[in-house]
Amino acid sequence: MAANHPVQSVFWYDVVKWCNARSQKENRTPAYYTDAAQTLIYKAGSVGLTAAMVKWTSNGYRLPTEAEWEKAARGGLNGRDYPWGNGFTGSQANYLSSGDPFSTNGTETTPVGYYNGSQVPAGVDMANGYGLYDMAGNLWEWCWDSPRSSSPRTR
Repeated sequence: MAANHPVQSVFWYDVVKWCNARSQKENRTPAYYTDAAQTLIYKAGSVGLTAAMVKWTSNGYRLPTEAEWEKAARGGLNGRDYPWGNGFTGSQANYLSSGDPFSTNGTETTPVGYYNGSQVPAGVDMANGYGLYDMAGNLWEWCWDSPRSSSPRTR
């Protein structure tokens, strides 16, 4: 991992526990619990969470649902795979062999916000309709309802 780069090689379960820890640190209500009654805050292990174990109305941090992620990634546009169309090139998203200067230097990711118009190869500012960067590329989306795995995921 390099400075200003996304976190990588972390487990889905650890991200969920981090959401709860950050929520508690900021005096917010955690979203994830180890029981359907939502009385035991999820803090350890790899618990097989169900939707009943999520306090959807909490003001704490949580992973987005797949539908929320897709809406955010598309920048509010419909009918396209990405905010700019249905495909991408190395000047639009980070992926293996994209040609950007970070794909071969061992960091495996580009810096956050890299696709702001000054990327290599040169390209346009890739902020989406919501002003978000880095919503497409070399990652397996971190969503509440994505398949869970015991292996780390790149983000």
